[in-house]
Amino acid sequence: MRSRLIAAALALGVGCVPGMRATASPQQPRLIVAPTEGHPGDVIYLSGGGFPPHTRLDIRGGCGGRGSGSVLVSHGAAVAIPGPTTDGHGQFVAYNGLTFKGTPPSRCTVQASLPAGKASGKTLASASYTVVAPGRPLGVCAAHMCLTVSAVLVRLTSGVQGNVAIKGWPGALAGVTVARPGSKSEHMQIRLDWEGAATLRLKVAPGLRKGVAERVAVSARLGRVTGSASAHFVVVPGGR
Repeated sequence: MRSRLIAAALALGVGCVPGMRATASPQQPRLIVAPTEGHPGDVIYLSGGGFPPHTRLDIRGGCGGRGSGSVLVSHGAAVAIPGPTTDGHGQFVAYNGLTFKGTPPSRCTVQASLPAGKASGKTLASASYTVVAPGRPLGVCAAHMCLTVSAVLVRLTSGVQGNVAIKGWPGALAGVTVARPGSKSEHMQIRLDWEGAATLRLKVAPGLRKGVAERVAVSARLGRVTGSASAHFVVVPGGR
């Protein structure tokens, strides 16, 4: 029997994580760098959560190894720069304009800290980044945005609920298409949270009793970097 799929709820919050459930910010601050490697001068996106709310952070960076002369720079400023301001949940997403310059290969560290004068500029979280020599290919998930998509239809007594979980780079804008053979496709947009996750909850009209052929396709973009992925819905038994 033909099913009619309509968007009933869009569940996206700054605390969304894979597994279809939104959670609160972690107690310990966490810093995420995307991508995790790049060539000298490539843009770096920083996201984080668990920081003090409404607080401007300082960003510091340094590299070791043969590229020990590399420093974190932004708009000509080196080593320590004024960083993002967290929101009311202590989070920030896709803070950009950061680059590492120097002699690769280099293993680098990015640190988020309180500004000088606040808890003595205490470092709250750090993340790793690798500078790759020019001309050397980057890893697949650094040259392109790797996305993962899972789609599940849960049978309920009142109908069917669809859950779509997306994982990619924090702050990326994702276009979601739910396609069904012989019927009009549904198109939606959703922005991935500071952990690079988003969840869509869809309501399917009553009447669906057998397997379905619905398919979800996702394409995402952050700056110049793009990625795509797709998945077929899996139908599982449910409860009320």
